[in-house]
Amino acid sequence: MRGVNSMSSKTGNQRPVYEHGVDYDPSSRFSIVSYAQQLEKTTLRKKLGLAPNEKLQRKGKGGFGETVEEVYFGYEPNSIQGPDFPDAGLELKVTPVKRLKDGTLAPKERLVVTMINYMTIVTETFDSSTLESKLRDVLFMFYEYERDKDPLDYFFRLVEEWHVPEEDRSTIRKDWETIAEKVKTGHAHELSSGDTMYLEACTKAADSSKTREQPFSEVPAKPRAFALKQSYMRSVLARGLSAQSIEREGKQEGLDLVSLVKTRFQPFLGKSSEELAALFGIKNTDKGFYSRITRRILGIQGSGTKIAEFEKADINLKSIRLRQNGMPKEAISFPAFRYCDIVDVPWEDSDLYAQLTRPFLFVLFQIEGAESDKEAPTHLKGIRFWSMPSEDLAEAERCYEQTRELVRNGQYDHLPRSTENRCCHVRPHGKDSHDTLPTPQGTQEPKRCFWLNARYIAGQLALMEISK
Repeated sequence: MRGVNSMSSKTGNQRPVYEHGVDYDPSSRFSIVSYAQQLEKTTLRKKLGLAPNEKLQRKGKGGFGETVEEVYFGYEPNSIQGPDFPDAGLELKVTPVKRLKDGTLAPKERLVVTMINYMTIVTETFDSSTLESKLRDVLFMFYEYERDKDPLDYFFRLVEEWHVPEEDRSTIRKDWETIAEKVKTGHAHELSSGDTMYLEACTKAADSSKTREQPFSEVPAKPRAFALKQSYMRSVLARGLSAQSIEREGKQEGLDLVSLVKTRFQPFLGKSSEELAALFGIKNTDKGFYSRITRRILGIQGSGTKIAEFEKADINLKSIRLRQNGMPKEAISFPAFRYCDIVDVPWEDSDLYAQLTRPFLFVLFQIEGAESDKEAPTHLKGIRFWSMPSEDLAEAERCYEQTRELVRNGQYDHLPRSTENRCCHVRPHGKDSHDTLPTPQGTQEPKRCFWLNARYIAGQLALMEISK
């Protein structure tokens, strides 16, 4: 690769000068961003005039980003706690996107921001944290990842300067405080992505045997880093897509997401579904009746409109009707799985794992009449944010692995029932018996999906009531 020379600028700062004659001022955000944007819609190979046989020197995860830092920006990759361009207060993030089957682009992964230091986070505040300094001003360089291409030929799709939107800042602050609180109470080993909305504490180690000490517990914890969730990065990349933000009124402007949602629902608690339908002009015969009510309470227009904050947090919104005894009227279903795929997909790469590690928002409607009455009226009882506990994820994994084995052996009449697993089970979820999918054995079977047991959800709701 071509070398990098350096010379002193008029301000005394060192700045890289390349053989192709392009340079930038490392103390100026405008200069850095303008220089970076020269890579948009091109590749490193073309921009730097590298030979066709030149190959990426750095390998492994992060290798391409380090190459951009060293060869294009002219500084050695580092793990400094502050921004990558300290004089300009600008953080550089070179991050991959992938092309979906429909031709659109989506983030390939979450965005790792900085490692969590369990020993120092307990003395920090969000405003004094390393995370805040790195997210204050970010230069995103989104490149399209293609498996069979040399990274020097990766195409930069979007290069732009980014700041945390003001409406997201309070939620990211709350997420940081949730993670810090777990460390302060000696529970760093129990951190989970389901604890938080936009930000997460993701594992960051070469293998699962690596651990670190934590200050207030003798239990070792996995190394973790602060990361913006993949769902949040989707909104950054797509600039909101067609999503609509939750309405904020008056003092709601500075609320984090959980507090905002609770505040929006508060005036409507106890109202009947008929009252709510009349208030919002919704017919009880409309498809997705309860979902429509929920959206209108949040100030979202249209049944198919995405909720921007829920997209960023990857929140799974579920309306639940409760019987008189507190039991959900139905189990909670997930999308149908493909028999030929599930046998080859390990647990942590599965759609079920992805679904169950998302945060949920349960909107609870209490049935008022006899349980046998299909048209029994309901009233809005409340809302609950919920994430599946880690010990229950292990039980769900058992259901998943059992299903894989039974599908592999063609035993479709013996898939896990609700009586065989405390958390979840498998049963049909197609239009009718003719709605089928191919199997590894070359036959056709009715579409099936995983369900969260109604009794399990009832138990989780009861625990939340006790802990309120």
